[in-house]
This record gives sequence, C-alpha cells and structure tokens, in this order.
Amino acid sequence: MIRNFRFYAVLLFFIWSFSAHSFAQRSKNRMFRDGTLKELNELAIKQEKDFFFFIWEDEDDALTVYYRDTILSNRQISNQMKDRFICVSAQSTSEIGVSFSNQLRHTEFPAMMFVGWKKGDELYTLEGRLEIDQVLDQLERVEYRKPR
Repeated sequence: MIRNFRFYAVLLFFIWSFSAHSFAQRSKNRMFRDGTLKELNELAIKQEKDFFFFIWEDEDDALTVYYRDTILSNRQISNQMKDRFICVSAQSTSEIGVSFSNQLRHTEFPAMMFVGWKKGDELYTLEGRLEIDQVLDQLERVEYRKPR
C-alpha cells in the first residue's frame, strides 16, 4: 500500500513538473533572443538589425509585469519588433543589464530603449505607462536604419 502511494506521489510530481515547465516555455515571449552580449551583437551585425532592450530591475515590479505580460506579449507588437530588431530582455544586474547601464548611462528601470547596432547610440526610448495603441504608434516613429 505504501509502495503504491509512493509510486503515485512520484508520478504525480513528475506530471506536475512537466506541465509547469511546458506552461513556462509557452508563456515565454518568443520575440526576445537568448545569448551573451557578444553573440547578440554578432547577430545584429549579420542581420543588420538595431536592438530593442527591455531591462528590468525587479521582475515583480508593477510596471515591469505590465509591459512584459500586456504590451510586449501583444502579437502585433512582438511581430513588428522581432522583424525589425534584435530584442533583448535582461535584469539590470546581468551582464547585458550592466553593460546597457554603463554604455547608455541609464539607471531607471524598467527601461525600454531602441539602440543602433552600428554605433550603439540611442534611437528612441519608450517611457511611462503606454497602452498597446500608443506603443504601436511609437514603433512607427522609430527610425529604421539599415547600413548602406
């Protein structure tokens, strides 16, 4: 009897773990790229795309959650952004977050900034609490520069 209980308890745990992992993978925003800063920079050069950085300090911060779960998970926004930019999401204390802060002298988070791949210059910043239609409007204003 105890042996059966252990078996079912272990089986239930594995099923729960697998389903939780599957849910986390599905909910991960696919527009964001993984990799080191060097790898992402090489990709930007190869694809001739500028960067979009979403740098956050506390993943439970209300504005961070709002942008991550509402704005950046919107299909129309994410499709436009992944077609035009190398999109990166990172915590402010990570290698990418620290480099972002040092190079662009940015210390307020969450930060959402479009950065040119060629010179590393700021192209545009999204600030404040914007709605989906406002972000789409802002995306139209971002200068899309491809090198000649």
